[in-house]
Amino acid sequence: MEDPTIFQESAPFGSNDGLFREENGLLPGVENLNLEPDRLGLIGAQTFDLESISLDQKAVWLQDPELISYSVLNSDTIETIANTDGIDIITGHHQNDPQARPKGSLPAHWNARLVEYRSNYKDPLTGDADSDGDLDTDDLALIVRASGTKVESGDPLDVNGDGRVTTRDARKVLRTLFRNDDYEAPLLSADLSNDTTNDGGTNSDRITADPSISGVVTDASQVTRLYGSLDDENFTDITHTVNPDGSFSLNRPLLEQINGSALGDGEQTLHLQAKDQWGNLAHFDLDFTMNRVLYTVSNEDSRELALVNTETDQMILLPLDDIEGWEEVETQLRSTEPRYFEAELTPEQVYIPEGEPSPIGSGASGIMKLVLDPTGANFGKEGPAIKYTIELEGVDLGGTSTETTADDVTAIHLHSGSQGAERIGPHTLNIFGLPGEDDDDAVFDFENNTITGIWDNLDSINSANNSNTSNGVPDHHLSDVLSGIEPLTTKTVSEYADELLAGNLYLQVHTNEFDIPGGVLRGQVEEVPGDGTYEASTEGFIESTFVEHILITPDEQKIYMTVNGSLQIANAIVGAEIRSLDWEAGTADLSVVSTFKTAEAGEPTVYPIGLSQVDDSQPIQSWPAQAWNQVHGPSIQPGSPIIQFSQWTSDRLFFINDETNELVEGFDPLVIEGVTEQTHGVFYNPSGTIALSPSYYWDLYDIDLYKVNPDNTVSYEDNITLSSPEGNGAFTHYVSWIDDRYAYTANMQYGPTSLTPEGVDIVGPGIWLIDAVEGTAERIIGTAATADDTGIFRNPSDLIVVGDKLYVAEEDSLDGTFGEDGYIAVYDISDKDNPEFIKRLKPGEDLPADFQIAHGLSPSADGSAVYVASYRSNYLIKIDTETDTVAKVYSSEDGLQGVHGGFAAGAYR
Repeated sequence: MEDPTIFQESAPFGSNDGLFREENGLLPGVENLNLEPDRLGLIGAQTFDLESISLDQKAVWLQDPELISYSVLNSDTIETIANTDGIDIITGHHQNDPQARPKGSLPAHWNARLVEYRSNYKDPLTGDADSDGDLDTDDLALIVRASGTKVESGDPLDVNGDGRVTTRDARKVLRTLFRNDDYEAPLLSADLSNDTTNDGGTNSDRITADPSISGVVTDASQVTRLYGSLDDENFTDITHTVNPDGSFSLNRPLLEQINGSALGDGEQTLHLQAKDQWGNLAHFDLDFTMNRVLYTVSNEDSRELALVNTETDQMILLPLDDIEGWEEVETQLRSTEPRYFEAELTPEQVYIPEGEPSPIGSGASGIMKLVLDPTGANFGKEGPAIKYTIELEGVDLGGTSTETTADDVTAIHLHSGSQGAERIGPHTLNIFGLPGEDDDDAVFDFENNTITGIWDNLDSINSANNSNTSNGVPDHHLSDVLSGIEPLTTKTVSEYADELLAGNLYLQVHTNEFDIPGGVLRGQVEEVPGDGTYEASTEGFIESTFVEHILITPDEQKIYMTVNGSLQIANAIVGAEIRSLDWEAGTADLSVVSTFKTAEAGEPTVYPIGLSQVDDSQPIQSWPAQAWNQVHGPSIQPGSPIIQFSQWTSDRLFFINDETNELVEGFDPLVIEGVTEQTHGVFYNPSGTIALSPSYYWDLYDIDLYKVNPDNTVSYEDNITLSSPEGNGAFTHYVSWIDDRYAYTANMQYGPTSLTPEGVDIVGPGIWLIDAVEGTAERIIGTAATADDTGIFRNPSDLIVVGDKLYVAEEDSLDGTFGEDGYIAVYDISDKDNPEFIKRLKPGEDLPADFQIAHGLSPSADGSAVYVASYRSNYLIKIDTETDTVAKVYSSEDGLQGVHGGFAAGAYR
């Protein structure tokens, strides 16, 4: 029998006459014909003379892949001869010679063409030895060169899967090549999926904030590869996006993967290539322009979003309550359930200052029970209130129950302080005796040694009159004894409810024998299960939601907002869809699509304890220790749908999949002991492969380094210490990347505190260059003595790289004053290792005279402007990055009150 390669001459490539492709297992014109899969066929396109034997147009020669059997198809019958016996009879097909051809031979020189039978078609690319998505002579050559080689299972060189490369594999590939009847390139087209109009344009001008692409690719055979590029040089395989019908979609994260980084504003060209199984290649170019114009900042004190058009400077103030679904958000986040507490009073808990007598063995005891009502309505109060009962044993509350005066109670106070703290904390409520009885609702039962009362916010007013007095008469002894032991005044419940919930309040009872500052009884207040005596109330004082930070997705399709926690409101992240922006009408239409609760209402924050001032260079400001949880540091991971937020007030990192509106599994939240405490954001390099995280608190001088995993999660790698010969740089807020390897950060702290480890020096505010590959940091800009010096003058809250410039927001917040001024410093970073000072924008010169606290920076998507938000002085400043001058000032006259946490579409932090 002759080798089947004889068909090569009679079936030249490139001809389509007489070819067909069957559908649903049937050949054209033939009904109910069952053929085995993967057969090859020869069809006669016309009558041929073949040594006086001709083949009519209805004749088809069928050959199976293994060359085992042959069939002759007539319009009426199919006759098969198996086991390569040749053809004995071909009835009715030989017009001139009805005799059979000799056994073991095939008709020679048949001018027939190769066709493909595709019923149950499985793998047209078996034999794609070079794995480039098509079959060609390159694959055949690789297989021939590897003939005789033993290979592993699944190796593309082993076509028939017998574990060895042989000529049999080459013959199978050759037969597949002969089947090719497709010499046309695929049909390929694409366009923008969502041509946005936030910039005031049309939905057909191909000027868009959303780069998402939809397209379709079709071919007579199978499309095996689709490639994309944004530079026409480096193409990315995006075949996985092609659906069975040939449609495909490319979203923003995938386009960033193709680009290798975020897409900047300006003209873009997406280059597409599609290849079919025979190597036919199609090209398609799509031109479009990226144009993001939305900057948004929280107008916090007014409970609004301030949306700004970065091109036209138009501003829309959108009340939170006007966002569709916000009422449901508040219902979901609010809790007014009463909370219950107890304190067991014992002598053993008393902190005994040196030289004071010990009360242990005195026989005194007692218990305090408290109920916190967040609304105050259960107790008839307009604001949070705490109802309490104190029961005492072994002491004389009224001074008349026992003959001795030693056990007479002289004072009872609630203090702020942790369990076992070896210090006397500040008073929070003066209940009985000195320095005053500040609770207007207190009732003293001297006969039964009990006290009941209600601590509310108004009690602090009484304290101003009663402090350091006894029945209105100044008590100099008390002042002398307690001098330097923290304030003695009653505080508001609102101010200290977080301390109560954190377990940081205690009750202290004093007697004549065990007087101030020691005491006879002490008990730490701890939360206990409630007994249902009081119910949640919808009356009284009801808190509202406030937004602190903003994140806008790069396609301007969503805004994420962080809701600050409080006694009644849970800390949360809320996502809203931007349905429309009408700059001319001054309206915006947003709708809530997701809410992620990050801490319960009334859940206290967690900070290092024991902070106090130890050096004149570093006073202790109170603002870094917030009462309730807050989510800060929003960022976007390039090339993925992942956005990130950090709960700065504790140790939780949250990762959200913007496409699915779900927290990333296993990272809900991410907590790494000794690493994520007081983290302020996870900020990714431009290609999204690594990230750096600053630590926003006293005496934290490590920048954490994370690796981005293939599934877009992160893994902690190491920390980079901000260390220099002069000392360590502590208290960092942000990181700004220069490129994929280098980044800048800024430290805010001036000097040591009680938390500074022994032997560690703290250097003043400055700028640090981080090498994320080497894991090193170098202080490249030091502290300035005056605003005219070239260093960092005020503690730097934020910094941002825009082109070859570095902008630094300097706020007056960590030294001995707060909010007296604020500056923006500008540096040329053409040489990243040696920044050159350009200028410092100052209040009264470049900035409004009353400008204070330059807190947050965000660049416009095109880099033409940087926005500076000041929550202290209610200013939003737009700086032109070409001239470094103020281009626009928004102020309280425009309705701004407490602007904070701004973000521009197209930015990634």
